[in-house]
Amino acid sequence: METIEVTSAQWNEPAFKTAAEAIIYRSPRAVRAASDSLLMKSSVIDSAKYNDTALRLWLSDRRILRIYLEGRTVEWELLVGPNPTAIEPCDEPAPCLLKFVNPQLAGSVWNRPSLLQRRVGRTIGGIWTGKQILFLYVAETKSLMFSALERLPQKTPLLYWEETH
Repeated sequence: METIEVTSAQWNEPAFKTAAEAIIYRSPRAVRAASDSLLMKSSVIDSAKYNDTALRLWLSDRRILRIYLEGRTVEWELLVGPNPTAIEPCDEPAPCLLKFVNPQLAGSVWNRPSLLQRRVGRTIGGIWTGKQILFLYVAETKSLMFSALERLPQKTPLLYWEETH
């Protein structure tokens, strides 16, 4: 099994003085995510392809949800049908061991194929975004959180996803 040494990106999420202020805050990114969530709601994930910087989910309504890195920010776009300009080569790396540079974080096996396979055939509930991260909600499974990691020593970006509660 391949071992990949990584460091996590510095999160740059907004800070709020009160919980009420955080609850009412709606960034343009959050508004767009809410709108795209309505378009995807009830779509079933038919298949998934990925590489180190992007993930594509083919949906039952002939749309493609593309989740990708733009710098240290996780971005997304909702495409209709196969769009050749949005399709990167898919090398679909095998499960690997992530070794974090920070000694407080233990290494862990990252099984990308398994995380995606458990969501194929299930209904999308929507997405939610922070300033740099993205959460994907899928029925009957835990949410996936997408964030940016940096692969060392090359310092190349790595789109990371993990299950959250």
